[in-house]
Amino acid sequence: MLSQTDLTNCDKEQIHLVAAIQPHGFFFAFRLADKTIYHASANVPDLTSVSASDATGKSLSAVFGEATAKVLIKEAQAVTESEPRVLRLRDLCGKPGLYEVYLYELDGLIGVEIEGRQVTSEDDSPEFSLAHRRNRIFAEDLNANDSLENIAKVTCRTIRSMIGFDRVMMYRYLPSWDGEVIAEDKSAEAHSFLQHRFPATDIPLPARQLYLKNRSRLIADSSAAAIQIQPSSHYITRKTIDLSNSKLRAVSPIHLEYLKNMGVGGSFSVAVIVAGELWGLIACHSKEPMSIPLETRLACEAVAATFASLATIKEQVNQQTQTIQFEERLRTLFGEWIASPQLVSSLMKSHAAIESLFEASGVALITGEKIEIAGLTPPESMIKELGAYLKQRFTSERKSILAVDNLASLDPKFERLK
Repeated sequence: MLSQTDLTNCDKEQIHLVAAIQPHGFFFAFRLADKTIYHASANVPDLTSVSASDATGKSLSAVFGEATAKVLIKEAQAVTESEPRVLRLRDLCGKPGLYEVYLYELDGLIGVEIEGRQVTSEDDSPEFSLAHRRNRIFAEDLNANDSLENIAKVTCRTIRSMIGFDRVMMYRYLPSWDGEVIAEDKSAEAHSFLQHRFPATDIPLPARQLYLKNRSRLIADSSAAAIQIQPSSHYITRKTIDLSNSKLRAVSPIHLEYLKNMGVGGSFSVAVIVAGELWGLIACHSKEPMSIPLETRLACEAVAATFASLATIKEQVNQQTQTIQFEERLRTLFGEWIASPQLVSSLMKSHAAIESLFEASGVALITGEKIEIAGLTPPESMIKELGAYLKQRFTSERKSILAVDNLASLDPKFERLK
């Protein structure tokens, strides 16, 4: 079980500085200027028959052959910080198969990640891939008039059809960074997490920040041992290699323990980015270890981006509707208060309407030294203390309105008002 110390440390863990990858792929890093390999994962003998230590210091052509080296160099020349490159190879180091290659910027080097798999009939399809066809069908089938929850459900169903996992959830973040499952698609045997809430520590700050840079994350086998990168210190920066842009980055031991506690053998997550912020995640679980082709993962990112566009529109419309309804209800209340000869009495009599309007449990009105309360509120002594604080703050900041999600964020002494 994870201790409270473990959970606290999650927000401090430098999960991008692991200098290791998951074992379902291979890693190299080379410098474009001299076409020389400076880093390699310890499992490269399984691909090239050359050890990691022997590969480092050699040219790309010496390890991969002249033809493959030319292809890698050509693609690497188009790589930027925000634009990685993806290509397919049907033969690598004399070994036939299908190899998906991901190239990205790595602090002055080019990171190269290779994932191999067997060729299927789908790979020879003139329509590119089943994953991308399903993504196209998803976009065509969406009804813009559907509710956000229904669109989220269609999104989960589409993703699950693409990857074959047991459970796919749309996980939406709350302002506290706790998450709520608003939609899911699952097998008959899988447990439902619909409408469940999970604490912010489940996906800590470093992981949330990485999702803004790297939109998807596959953990093919939660019980597999990581493969070290040699050497671990970056050739140019002399610091631990930063794998923020990696698709194969090894997994935090704390997160692996979390997955094992949930009975998850394989995990896949896709970020939902709205207005440049992490709105939520499409979280996918498999009871057994399961890999997903890189091309399919990228197609899932496209599905998530389509959903994010619709979510943006939906939230804008919902916000406008809520604002109009709020203003109409508030105008009605103001009319009642203005018409009443006893303003304070009228305000307190309409406390239920005020609570409904602001989604509150109680109302307090302070006039001079007198405190009027209605509904569920803290003790008068605490309200008086809060009133004094607000009066001082309103005076110093020349404001008359203050809204916060957590009173303790104003002053720790208000922690008692929870």
